[in-house]
Amino acid sequence: MMERFTTQTVKPRERGRHWQELICGYYPSVQIDIEDAGSFSGKISTKRLGAMRVTRVDSREQYVRRTRQEILYAREDVLQLNFQVSGEGFVTQDGRECVTTPGTFAVYDSTRPYELRFKDAFEQICFNLPRTYLRQRYGTFDTVTARTISGSSGPGRFLFAFMQQVVVEDEAEQSSFHDRLQEHFSDLLVTAVSQFASQGGNAGPTNRIATLTRVKNIALSQLRNPEIAPESIARAAGVSIRSLHALFDQDETTFCRWLQQTRLMRCKSDIENPNLRARTISDIAFSWGFSDAAHFSRSFRQAFGLTPRECRSGGTRPIARQI
Repeated sequence: MMERFTTQTVKPRERGRHWQELICGYYPSVQIDIEDAGSFSGKISTKRLGAMRVTRVDSREQYVRRTRQEILYAREDVLQLNFQVSGEGFVTQDGRECVTTPGTFAVYDSTRPYELRFKDAFEQICFNLPRTYLRQRYGTFDTVTARTISGSSGPGRFLFAFMQQVVVEDEAEQSSFHDRLQEHFSDLLVTAVSQFASQGGNAGPTNRIATLTRVKNIALSQLRNPEIAPESIARAAGVSIRSLHALFDQDETTFCRWLQQTRLMRCKSDIENPNLRARTISDIAFSWGFSDAAHFSRSFRQAFGLTPRECRSGGTRPIARQI
């Protein structure tokens, strides 16, 4: 359910400190400078969807910094997205600065210093996603931080529309539904960022994200095939097997490790889905490309800290470990 907070409930002289506590309570630790504390106001509405946090921020002029000191003190490992609804914002990271205006968004990374500046009243919708989750599925976003990405054309418009609907919904849903929303949002995000990179919006290695996304999308389309192999995926993507392995090496993983993690995540989603309780766990595992029930059970426990049967019975759901 959506939680709502406002600075209007505290005295004007205490609003700056109260705002800092609110933001740092739900997002990575930052420093916030407010010039006119007496007239300052701010409201946030926030909720979790799976491992993703969604927040609507409505506030006034401020300067937000995440320095190396905050990173050392509180090393939250998330990728952050700001969708501009009104006003404008400035994002600085990795030696770049961009401006977000209504209908655009920007990406930034909590593991490196960044600055956010707002010169007047503004409204944003902000998403926090676990960076390890995105790296396992898609790779790195380092080359597209602090760049203005359109939310009104190309794949970005679908991401923007999805984002607005997610924020409007305020119903208690099953956790498995939240996990699927997170997967869908992540798919839309990587598609939008990939097109942005391939069109030259990225001054770094522009083709890497696009190529990695193409490779992963081909593999995802064959995920249920137990005989999927790196060589066939490389041929279908038009890259050499050496290049395919290099794409995953840069993310400190391998194609086979990423493939298994993705299959395990799909299996976990189906196992937790109450509408699929009539299906056996083995049937679900085999439907996602596993061919050995014992191997699947061991891999599942290694990844999630509980057995598939415990997962189905509603056991504790730890964050997935790196395989």
